[in-house]
This record gives sequence, structure tokens and C-alpha cells, in this order.
Amino acid sequence: MEVKSPLPGIVNAVMVKVGDEITKGDLVIAVEVMKALHKIKSSVGGKVKAIHVKVGDQIAPGQVVMEVDG
Repeated sequence: MEVKSPLPGIVNAVMVKVGDEITKGDLVIAVEVMKALHKIKSSVGGKVKAIHVKVGDQIAPGQVVMEVDG
């Protein structure tokens, strides 16, 4: 299952790592948008399989930021 960014911005923090167990609604990534910090919550629960972004990356709406095994 994929977690996608709902908005564009620059990745400010990644709050999980590969192997972590997360639940739906957990905060997983912080994104800076026009000097405001927005937190992306996981839309799924399970074990983090892969993270496709790192701090400083520019992301687009709908971009897959991580994969989770549910």
C-alpha cells in the first residue's frame, strides 16, 4: 500500500524509518509549504516497507512518499 502526499512542498522531516509499525493516522512526514509546516498522516497501517523521500526533497501532490505492508 502507498502513502501519498496530499500537497506540494519540501520535506522537512521524516518521522518513521523502514521496519517501523504504523497505524492509520500516524504522522509520518512533515512538509514545508510557503514557510508553513504541514504534517502528512498515514492513510494506511502496517510495517513501513520503503521510504521514497528524504529531508530537503521537493514533492508534488499525489507523489508516493512511502510504501507500507498491511
